[in-house]
Amino acid sequence: PAGAGPMSAARMHEIWGEPAVPTDEALYEKAKQSVPWQGSVTLRAALANKAYRALGGRFAFPSRVDSFIEGLHRRTQDLHKAWVGGQARDDRNTSASLRRKAVAEMLLRLRWDDSDDGARARLIRILEQIWDRLEGREAAPAALASAIWVGPDEAAASGERDDGWEVLGDMP
Repeated sequence: PAGAGPMSAARMHEIWGEPAVPTDEALYEKAKQSVPWQGSVTLRAALANKAYRALGGRFAFPSRVDSFIEGLHRRTQDLHKAWVGGQARDDRNTSASLRRKAVAEMLLRLRWDDSDDGARARLIRILEQIWDRLEGREAAPAALASAIWVGPDEAAASGERDDGWEVLGDMP
């Protein structure tokens, strides 16, 4: 819930499980070596993930219910800062085009299993929502499930919400 304080590593693990890992460690090491040393640790990790994908590498979650994506918010924020900076933009077409490009870039920079089209669609919606908030736009009115394997119908049927509260049904 809002105002509950920082989330612990144990709580994050409980909610999202394990992160995706490279399916070919040797190829991932090669990709990491191709990334220049300038920039932050998070930027280098993101660029190593992108280089790994360019070499044909893939990431996989240890199980179907794992969906932790390391750096999801921070890397999106870093990309936004790098691409937009302090520039004010009023042109919606430019903004929409930039958002599409940024989401496509983030799909390359993040560790996630891209073999599931449903997970891809949900991750795109999550990234769009993060980008919109960074742009100062209100996000979609409906909360998105933060687990990329949970479809909208599954989240609604189970009562799962992304704000830490459980929906118990109609109260008398």
